Amino acid sequence: MDDRLNGQTATVHRGISGYDWLPANDLIKLVAMALMVIDHVGWAFSRHPDVWRALGRGAFPLFAALLVVGMRRTRNPRRYLMRLALFALVSQYPFALCFHGLNIGFTLAIGGLALYAGEDILERNRQAGRPLWGWLGWAASMGAAGIVAHLLHMDYRAMGIVAMALLQRSPTPQVGIPLMMGWTASFGWLRQWWAAYWGVPVVGAVLFLGWALRGWKRRFLPRWIVYAFYPVHLTIIGLVLAT
Repeated sequence: MDDRLNGQTATVHRGISGYDWLPANDLIKLVAMALMVIDHVGWAFSRHPDVWRALGRGAFPLFAALLVVGMRRTRNPRRYLMRLALFALVSQYPFALCFHGLNIGFTLAIGGLALYAGEDILERNRQAGRPLWGWLGWAASMGAAGIVAHLLHMDYRAMGIVAMALLQRSPTPQVGIPLMMGWTASFGWLRQWWAAYWGVPVVGAVLFLGWALRGWKRRFLPRWIVYAFYPVHLTIIGLVLAT
């Protein structure tokens, strides 16, 4: 499949379909990690955490975008998902030192699984001439993942699954960035956490930055650093809080 919409290319690899505007280079990974640290350190140590946590709202949309692009580019989706699940398991104890529930790795893993399963259902029904049933199956896959994320108290819960679905299906930044800004506002409204509204322009800015820098090809972050950073920084924060 190679559809063109407003100059953006929808491509299917061995994983899932998606569009080429989503950010996914090492510079964006670095920005996402920095925003995550600002969020967590502000929550743990600041007397006015809402300002820092509002800045941190830009982290999850970037990680969700990286997940969508990773699932689109991978040659082995099952191995990719297994690696995410292992990352989630390793990160859970450090996460529990600071927060309740299940960490973001579980949210990304269940979201990636739903995207993969939904894509398979969609393509099979398209080939059989039943596109409507395909879209219903895709929606059911995402809905089931959202229910699981909510019941198991995964980080961002069902809203995390919604973010991944929106990012996968947004054909251009002109569509995707406003949708994710609206997602951030909706997240704050559902949680009755009004400070999250401060994060709306942050989300718009970081996704625009990611789109603007999508041509950056230089790799400088080893994969193990990206995976290790999350549990290591949470362990440090948790140990400091315990002293």
